[in-house]
Amino acid sequence: MKRIAIPVYENRISNRLDCSKTIILYNLYREKVESVETIILAQKNATAKLNMLLDLGIDVLICNGITDFYYNKLSKNNVQVIPWINGEVEDVMDRYLKGRLHSIECR
Repeated sequence: MKRIAIPVYENRISNRLDCSKTIILYNLYREKVESVETIILAQKNATAKLNMLLDLGIDVLICNGITDFYYNKLSKNNVQVIPWINGEVEDVMDRYLKGRLHSIECR
C-alpha cells in the first residue's frame, strides 16, 4: 500500500504546505486508488503538523510551495516530496498515476 498526501484548498493544491489546513490522503494498491480520505491538519505549529503527516505514514507528498524545514524533515524520513505542483487535485493525481507528474525542482 502506498499513501500519497496532497495539501488542498477547495479542489486545488494549496499554495503552501505550511498554511494548508486540509490534506487529501490517497491510499494506493498496485498503483490504483483504493481509498481517499480528507484529513484536517488542526495543528498550529510546524513541528506538530509535520509529526501528524509522518504519523499518517505517507510515502509521497505532492505539494506546491514547501519550506526547507518540511522538505528536509520529510525527505530524511523517507517521504518522497514532489514540490512546485499546482492545479486541480484530481488532475494532478491522474497525472501522477500515469507517470506524467513532474515538478520544477528549485532546490
